Amino acid sequence: MVKDIEIVAVPKPYTTGFFESGIASVVNKWEKVKGTMEYGKVKYTQRILPEGIKLDLFFADEENWGSIFAIRTGSAEYSHKILAREWVRNGFRSEGGYLFRDGKRYEIHEEKDLFKMLGLPYVEPEDRNL
Repeated sequence: MVKDIEIVAVPKPYTTGFFESGIASVVNKWEKVKGTMEYGKVKYTQRILPEGIKLDLFFADEENWGSIFAIRTGSAEYSHKILAREWVRNGFRSEGGYLFRDGKRYEIHEEKDLFKMLGLPYVEPEDRNL
């Protein structure tokens, strides 16, 4: 039984009509719980699908896909206690879905890039539980 769905997406711009464009034309038809849906202005929205299933939709860019996807797969406890603690220990801070250190923004294209940057062995998403 599916209780909720989490999706990480890199939206591609396209026009569907005069007032709406891209993925917003689809997502805005679903009941909004939180977050707004405007292309380029939202990183997260929660909706209720027509089947009654909760959808958490996270948006990323190609430059931060790896970090957003790594954080959103596996348990929240793993993301917080392993990944976030490790990036803080390595001098990084998270802002707007990106990691920064000494004023430099780091691009993380794939999950494995994040693990490597943090000096952690790669862990498959299904094994990211504490």
